[in-house]
Amino acid sequence: MFEFATVYPIDIQSSVSRDEEGNLVGHIEVPANALQYDSGSRKWEEVGPGEKAFSKGSYGLLPHKFHHGVPVTMVDYLYAAAFSEDWSREDYEGDPYYSAAYASYVGGADVGVGTVYDFENNQITNYFNFQFPADENRVAGRGAPSWSTSANAGIGVSWEVVEALARMVINGGASGEKYVFDASTQG
Repeated sequence: MFEFATVYPIDIQSSVSRDEEGNLVGHIEVPANALQYDSGSRKWEEVGPGEKAFSKGSYGLLPHKFHHGVPVTMVDYLYAAAFSEDWSREDYEGDPYYSAAYASYVGGADVGVGTVYDFENNQITNYFNFQFPADENRVAGRGAPSWSTSANAGIGVSWEVVEALARMVINGGASGEKYVFDASTQG
């Protein structure tokens, strides 16, 4: 298995079968304390008991830094996951934290069930509904956590920059100028 730019796979597992109706069913138990970000409440919540997933990927974080020299930490992965959920889900009509253009880039392949963030060992374990029996690397890639909020995965800036941009989109500029995440959308 190969390393990704910011994480390395430690353990990848998949277990899937079909039920009587032909639907795929995952058999990997998701810990009740695994987290999922709820964009409606803007809070992290435990998935609770009884959840299952197709696959599980455990990843170690490789040391790296943002453009301004600050190390990327586990908190940056949490921020990126929350940001992506916020901006790719329209929780109600007129939701200011929703961008259809951004959602079309990052929200279309949502397969996450829950995540365990192990701060002590600097590891992230994702439970997700994706399986590709022919290539374990493809499964590992789909489940790999990302610190980037960019639609171009792997290209990103620190959360401070992303948050400033998000606030400009929500509130507009001091001049009254409206901003959007996609140049094809009128601001």
